[in-house]
Amino acid sequence: MISKLMVELCSISYKENFEKCTLQKNIQFQNICTKYNIKINNIICVKHTHTAFGGSHIVAATAANIIQSRDFCIVVFKGTDNVFDMVADINFFPKSTPVGVVHRGFYNIFEKIYPDLKKHLDNITKKIFLTGHSLGAALAVLCSAHFRHKNPLLITFGSPRVGAKSFIDYVSKDVEHIRWENTNDIVCYYPFFYRHFGEKRSVLFGNFFNKNHGSKYYKKIICTKCTDYYENENVIKSTTNKNCLS
Repeated sequence: MISKLMVELCSISYKENFEKCTLQKNIQFQNICTKYNIKINNIICVKHTHTAFGGSHIVAATAANIIQSRDFCIVVFKGTDNVFDMVADINFFPKSTPVGVVHRGFYNIFEKIYPDLKKHLDNITKKIFLTGHSLGAALAVLCSAHFRHKNPLLITFGSPRVGAKSFIDYVSKDVEHIRWENTNDIVCYYPFFYRHFGEKRSVLFGNFFNKNHGSKYYKKIICTKCTDYYENENVIKSTTNKNCLS
């Protein structure tokens, strides 16, 4: 059930400003909370800024949403939805970082939001879940490396490859990663000279050229046709040894 919840949150993140997602004002978000029997205490919107074309003004875009409950914290990273994000996706040249060699474009975005993430996540002792689709998945993977000491559970959908061997060696021993990948989704193979880590969960939908990457397609198949994968997801323990999702 964890994967179902995460893919639904990833899908809604494209449509809604989570900063305004109160249970009273957002029916879709309320329905998700009701379905999974969770009560949200707080939602924090983390933005990244960039200069608009021509350098005339600064644009702030939502990059992640920190959703807090009594027993757990979920960080939902938003995927590609504008031209600035697409440029970052293309900038695949390697970059040396404190967590190893990684995709330059992804890390450049992550660096901008890391101070806010650190401010909000450093003192959290509850179970932390990190999730995202597409570019959001890449950002979630980078976040997991910087917060590996908190042993987050990372669940991604349609993730591109994020780092080289040095990065994988740094993060893979301490972070549990459930990685949903459509066999027909070319994004999951990009860039070919970087690597994945974690438990690969293969699904198949669309074709190599169409309907193979969108979050709505991942949501549809994961929520309806992947029951065999959920046996070990029914209970995730929080750091306080309580069942935080079931």
